[in-house]
This record gives sequence, structure tokens and C-alpha cells, in this order.
Amino acid sequence: MRNSLSMLMIGCLAGSASAGELWTNGGKDLPFGLYTVETTADIQRVAADGFNMIQAYGYGGIPGGTADDYLQAAQDAGVKVVLSIGDGTYIPPVTAANIQHYAQYDSLAWWYNSPEEVYYWDPAQFDPFKQRTATIRANDPLDRPIFTYLQNGYTASGLSNFTPYLDGIGAGAYANYVNKPRPWVRWAIEQEVQAIAANGNPAGQFAIGVLQMYPGSEVPGSPAMTGADAYHDTYLSLISGAKAIMVYGDYYRNQVDPGVYQSYKKAAQELNGSARLGEVFLFGTPLNGTLNANITSGPLKSQQFTDVLLDETQGNVIQYDSISQKVMAYNDHIYLSAVNSATSAVNATFPGVRSNNGESNVDVLFESRTIPMSSGAISDIFNAEGVHNYKLPRSADLIVREENFDDAGEWSSRYGDGTVTTANGIATFQRGSEQYEYYNCPLDAGDVPQGGFLELVIKAPIDTMFRLFVVSADWPNPALVGEIPWQSGTGQWQTVRQQITGKWATGADPIWLGITGPDASSTFQVDSLGIYFRAISTQMGDVDFDGDVDYGDLILLASSYGHSADVFWRNGNFDGDGDVDTADLDILATHYQGGYAQAMADFQALNVPEPTTLLSLLSVGLVSLRRRRR
Repeated sequence: MRNSLSMLMIGCLAGSASAGELWTNGGKDLPFGLYTVETTADIQRVAADGFNMIQAYGYGGIPGGTADDYLQAAQDAGVKVVLSIGDGTYIPPVTAANIQHYAQYDSLAWWYNSPEEVYYWDPAQFDPFKQRTATIRANDPLDRPIFTYLQNGYTASGLSNFTPYLDGIGAGAYANYVNKPRPWVRWAIEQEVQAIAANGNPAGQFAIGVLQMYPGSEVPGSPAMTGADAYHDTYLSLISGAKAIMVYGDYYRNQVDPGVYQSYKKAAQELNGSARLGEVFLFGTPLNGTLNANITSGPLKSQQFTDVLLDETQGNVIQYDSISQKVMAYNDHIYLSAVNSATSAVNATFPGVRSNNGESNVDVLFESRTIPMSSGAISDIFNAEGVHNYKLPRSADLIVREENFDDAGEWSSRYGDGTVTTANGIATFQRGSEQYEYYNCPLDAGDVPQGGFLELVIKAPIDTMFRLFVVSADWPNPALVGEIPWQSGTGQWQTVRQQITGKWATGADPIWLGITGPDASSTFQVDSLGIYFRAISTQMGDVDFDGDVDYGDLILLASSYGHSADVFWRNGNFDGDGDVDTADLDILATHYQGGYAQAMADFQALNVPEPTTLLSLLSVGLVSLRRRRR
């Protein structure tokens, strides 16, 4: 049935010249497409409106009526094609010869395994479906993604039957069609994400927001789509984990409220326009646990609904918070995207943010306004189905967790075999011949965002040496996970911080924070000890955190080049792999103010041993091909 949909892929093949052709803008644009784009005029219109992917169930609307004509028309318009191929009257069959033939088109982005709505429990349907996938994979030299529309109402369990045979996982998220409230969209995308996770999260597999733009309904009395619905559903899909949007369908755009098409068009232009928000959703680092919405007025929860229309489990009552949100770090900024799925307005505050340099205004993207950071939070009003996207200033720190320790009695009861005293709010701890402490501030795996900072506000006597470290909670012999090298005490309050490497964020066991002084003569004082985790607020390659990537950063990297001990972000270890090497130099050069070639020339002029491995790679071109589970 044509209320089915198909979708788009994420940056899988970026790196090689041929692979980059699969995506507009070299693979950096978020796929945002339309079904049933059938004529040359329609192809040109949707391309001009900002959509970058198209699909048709047949090719009769194109002069000549062939898949070749459709692919060529798309190539002329600068959009990519989800090519319907398989069992059908108006589409080519899946054969080795056909796959090899159509694979030559740069405009081909995805294969659409037809027919859609295949039942996995029916071998007569599912076995041919699996064979079509196998034939496509065996004969496409670029290994393009394969997709087909899956019906509304699949749970993650049902979708997991398809994940070994598809790359784009997209089931209908048509809230209006099935007479569900708007959070149905979030539930549908979460089922896709969970099904992919159950498949082991293979590289190149991605969830798709398959959204509605047609007048039909399955449940009598279902409401018609509005522009607000369309805009809400697009951003809720992305917040919930979708990496692409595909709308069914362009053929029906004049049979629904005109605001529906205009809202999808607006979102497509926002995501892939100058703000590059789609790129943030594709490649940004999620910062879970930060800026969690606090509803100060309006409904705390969205409407309830039962979960599925088909599949093996039914009738579970689902309810979400009114505000769904996603926080991401990308390049030199932090982004917050938030959607209100309630049926009335809410006022929301997002605590856990601060500014280091007094810059307090947060940009509200696409709305020509700013809001202040005030008392460690930002606040805003969300209309019913309202959407806001925020871009925080470079100076903004996100506090994932903050712990303060200034109660000596608490410390004594916790660590009774040591000595703890307080004076004027300063707590001093001594145990044996060393001053040290493990603080009861456990961090679960993932609490520290990739690219985050560990920060300690501390006061130590002049000429006292101390360090901050992280250990696994494997008592009585905790293993050192990471540390900030010895620091010199100044007698003044000071902030110690260190870039978190990946291993700190992904350990299997909880990790604990600690500080230590070298001997009994170094009385170690801590006042209101604060532990902060903050998102990286600079761009890759910025060693000295001054907001740019220039010669000064190159010098700092060069001074640690080739080292594999005690090297951190401030030494040029950007990828967190424990050394400073050609990979780190490549990252810095990519963002260098004078350009890549100038960075390499300046590096060689510093008389550092030449990065021969990198130069040899550059001579043949860097190719990074997406690998897929077969």
C-alpha cells in the first residue's frame, strides 16, 4: 500500500571521491527526502526547495519511462535517488546485471528493496526479500545502503527480524494516520534504534524518520496533518535518534494542508542550510545527562497512548515527558534541540550551564532572537508542539555532574582510619604518610561525555604538589584509569581541568575520583570540592583553547609529536589514543587557519621528523569506506 515510505542514508562513504558523490555537499548534509516524486518538473521543484533525496514507485512520469531516465533527471537537478528495484510492474527486477548497470549513476544513493511491507513471518515473502538484498550487496561496488518501508506499529522485536537485511531501518511514524498523539513519532523511532542496537549497532545502519504527508487514515476520525505537526515530527524524529527523514508523499502535497509541505520544506532548509544543524545531528557527540528540562509551568507529561497496531506485543501504555531533547557537541559549540509534545504550552528551564568569560547570550536558531544564561540555566516558552534549537556560546560549560564536599563529619564517617579536620570551611584529610582521598562521586560508563573535561576546584598550599586521578571501583585495589599530572599548589583557589579521553567515558565499571599529595609534609586542603564535567567548547586541533587553530597550536603538537606517555589534548592527542602521531597532525591540519597544505609545510619547517605515513596516505588519497554487516 502506498502509505508505505522509504528513506535515506547517513555518512557512510565519506572520504573517497566516488563515495562522496552519494551525498550532497560531500556527505555532510542530512538526508531529507520525499516519496512519489514522479516527473522532471517535480524533481526540479523539490531540489529547489531544499530536499536532497527522491523516490518513485515507477518511472512512467519521466520521458521514456525508465529508471535510467529517472536517475539522469535527478542527477541534472542535483538530488539523489532511492531507487525502487525488485518485484513490480513498473520497476526493474533485481538481477546482477541490473545492479551493476544502475550502480554506475552518481545520483543513486540507496536501493529500495521492493515490494515493501514484507511480512517476516511469511517465508513466501521474506525469503525472496532476503535474496534480493544478497544480490544487491554482491553486485554494487559502492555497497550502497538498502532500505524498504516497514509498517506502522512494529516493536523493536519485530523490526529486529529485518535488521540483518537492511541498512536503513524505517517504519511508519504516521501519528495522524493511526490516530495517535504526537509522541507516537518518538516511540516509532526508538523502536528502530533499539532494533539496530539488538543487531550490534553495525557501522552504516541507521534509523529513519518516515513521516506523513497524505490525507488517508487507518483509524476513523483520525485528525488531518497540520504544518505544526510536520515541523514537530521532523525534529522529534531527529532528537529520538533518526539520521534521515523521508516524507510520504509528494504526490499528495496538494491534498493536505499547504502548511504541511511548507513545514517540511522549512525544516529541510534549516537542517542543511548555513547553520549546519543537520550535520550536528549526524556527527555531533551526544551529551547525555546535561541540560535536562525542568518544567516550571504547563503539563509535565505528554498524552498517554498504547504502543502497537501489529506485532507480537500490544497494549502497553506509553507516556513521555512533555519536552524531548538532545544535547550535542560539534566543532566549537554545544547545541540543544528541544520539542514540546504536549497539547498545551510549557515553560521550561534547562539547568547546568555556565559561562567562563561573561558571554551569556544563547542563540535561538532560525528565530532571530537570543536568550540569556541566568543563574546557571536557560529558560524559554514552548507552545504546543513547539520546537526550539539553541546554539550555546563557545564559553559555555555544561555540568554533567557537580559534587561538593565540605562536611568533615561526613568525611570522617566515610574514611574513619584517616584524620579529617575543618577550619573556615577547609577540610584537610590525612591517612598514614600520604594525603589522599577517594571521593564518593561514582560515575557510570557514559556519564562523562566524549570530549568532556574533568574539572576540580581546589586550594593547595604554596609549593605543594598534587594530582587528580580517576580509578575503577574495583576495591580494594582500584585500577588507575586516567589522571591529571602533578600540579603545583599556589596557595590560591585554582581550577584544574583535563580533557577526558575515550576510555574514561566508556569503562564497564563505575569509576571514582581521587586526589593525592606526595607525602605527609604536604597538607592537602580542599574547600567545597567541585567536580565538573563539561563539553568540549573548542574545535578539533585547538590545543591551547584560544578559539582558533593556528601556528601556536602546531608548535604545541610538534613538541609532543611521537610521544606516547602523558600526552593529552593540550599536547595534541585529539583522538584520545594515548599518543601524538600522524592522525592527530591530520586533524589539526584539517582545521588549520592557513589550510591543510600550509599546516604540513609549517610542520616540516619546525624540523620535526616528517610524518611519512601521513604523507604517503595523502599521495594516494584518504579513503574511508563504510563497512556493513553482511
